[in-house]
Amino acid sequence: MAMQPLSKKYIEQLDRIVNAVQESDELQAYLEEEEEEQYKALLERFEPYLEALHAEVAATAPLQLIDLEKHFLNEELEGLFLPRILGYSVLRGWLNDDFKYNRPQNHFKEILNAIVVNPNFEFIKQRTGQSIQIGFALSSDIWVTNFIAKVGNRRISQYLSNLVSRRLRDKEVRKSNYLKYQKQFEHFNYKTVWFPDTVEELRVTYEEVVDFLMFRQKYELDHTGYIVELNTLISKPDFVAEKEYAKIMYTVVNFVEYDANFEKFLSTQFNNLRKNQEKFASRYFDNHIAFLQNEVDNLEKQDLRVYNLLDKSIDDSLMRYYTIMQSIHTAGFLHEDTVQSIRTFYNEHDGLSVINECLRLSVLNFFKQVINRLHPEDYTEYFEFHKTLATYMDIFYSEKFNHQVRALSFGYVKKLLKHFTDKRGRDYQDIKKFVTTTFEHLGFMTPKELKALFVTKRKRKSKA
Repeated sequence: MAMQPLSKKYIEQLDRIVNAVQESDELQAYLEEEEEEQYKALLERFEPYLEALHAEVAATAPLQLIDLEKHFLNEELEGLFLPRILGYSVLRGWLNDDFKYNRPQNHFKEILNAIVVNPNFEFIKQRTGQSIQIGFALSSDIWVTNFIAKVGNRRISQYLSNLVSRRLRDKEVRKSNYLKYQKQFEHFNYKTVWFPDTVEELRVTYEEVVDFLMFRQKYELDHTGYIVELNTLISKPDFVAEKEYAKIMYTVVNFVEYDANFEKFLSTQFNNLRKNQEKFASRYFDNHIAFLQNEVDNLEKQDLRVYNLLDKSIDDSLMRYYTIMQSIHTAGFLHEDTVQSIRTFYNEHDGLSVINECLRLSVLNFFKQVINRLHPEDYTEYFEFHKTLATYMDIFYSEKFNHQVRALSFGYVKKLLKHFTDKRGRDYQDIKKFVTTTFEHLGFMTPKELKALFVTKRKRKSKA
């Protein structure tokens, strides 16, 4: 695995910053006085330039970030911005279930080495203690011990030893502290990735690749800076049979948009997998169900994207599933043809199958969209929509689905009762009549529960 070297234009930008630092009045004042106040003045003037450069590279050429940060270790930068990139290096490491790094973090080690030998260490360390402590806690004991042992300065070694926290040996404490630490950086883009070259690397790094791509998708960041590497990854013939590859391919197919050439290339790869990889479709739906089980705002754009990539001449479960999705998006899930196609498709598969669960979750997502945009004044629309809920409850015949629909419906009813408080009013009475009849019929609530829902307990009058 290799990262991209820093491009010439960024090297030139950084060289200009280095020269400005070395020629600045702030540096001369610091060298004469060597006081904290002068170092802070140097920091306040030049760190914003380093931060801006880092942000630009992160946005446009994220695979160059590691090399950029190595350039930041230049002693002529006087240790500026090192605390920030140390934090970035701590957070980039992928964690296992025990909240420990799944492999040694060499970049964290490299930056920390540069900090402990920097002449300005006494001032730099004031902004690095928490990062070092978290980084040590996430690393193995042997790694930390070996690092500290190689520090030549006894005073600095003692300082580092004091940052090894016994309290953070506890997994839950370590997890809690890591998540709090992570929140401090949530508004910064420091994401980069090592694209795997071998199957062994793929198995270790695929989650990092997915996380990187999803982050870029979430913030609508451009893919130009690594599109060649991404193309290479998804076209590697020795990867295609791996389940980790299927996870990456699912992510790319659903979320990574680039240009017409990329779309054509991706479509070819996707459809070759459909034809030639027997397990690909089932692995695809394994990943799709994991996505649908999280909160999803709107599936329409995503479903259309996948549908457009499909070779319609290949009659497989993917084609049939996304044809139904398009029918829902275009004709609507109330349309007779849509209802019938869903019923047929659902009955062709085992009720507990992954693909049927994907169908149920997708339909539930559409229900959420409808109900979540209804205002209390729209309750008559809800009454009408309830016929659709009942139709799909009948199709799916799933207790889990029924519970999910109940929770969705009950949430809206509570919103209605909070809004319409006049129990003698027509609105309240219409709602009470509908809910009492319908919720009991569908098994959402028992008569006793319904009675309690619409009864207000009177407060006893205090005795004189």
